Amino acid sequence: RETMQACAERGVSCILLDVREQSYPFDAQEAFTLFAGTVKTVQGKLVAIMCRPEHVSFIAAGPAIGDATWNHARFFFEEADARHWLEQTRSDAADG
Repeated sequence: RETMQACAERGVSCILLDVREQSYPFDAQEAFTLFAGTVKTVQGKLVAIMCRPEHVSFIAAGPAIGDATWNHARFFFEEADARHWLEQTRSDAADG
């Protein structure tokens, strides 16, 4: 959450969040609540979340909330895919 706040304060528009090495001491419902609390901080930002495949059900709460609110979050397993999505989405937004 602190990272997202710092990005918002500095005007960062694209965020690559690598949580592959994180452990999650809470369940999916708590994850949903956590991500919901972050929505205002990153509203209008592009957020690529890198996670491990076994955390998809947990991490999916972020993009699900994003789709319902600001529609700019996706999760990835590979950094190259995440960077490509950020670049393409930013480019599409600039063209649109």
